[in-house]
Amino acid sequence: MPGGEQEKGKPIARGYPPPPAQVAVYADVIGPARTVDFLLAFGGAEMAIPKSPGKNSMLAHVIGIENARKLSANAHRSQACPPGERGG
Repeated sequence: MPGGEQEKGKPIARGYPPPPAQVAVYADVIGPARTVDFLLAFGGAEMAIPKSPGKNSMLAHVIGIENARKLSANAHRSQACPPGERGG
């Protein structure tokens, strides 16, 4: 189901609860596994998703160039600060 459309409130994978609203857009666009990678790398940090991510961008290194492009195309749906621990 990675990158596929997800019904609101439906689990992203069998045996797992639906993601919180702040994370659902990422899971919907790039899939649950890449969402975890993305949040571990960037969660809690303010960032701008590039309009045209390059293959050497940090975003592409973390989630892959195709997923970076998908996220870029859906940036209007996401937050400027991905969910995660802030500060500290």
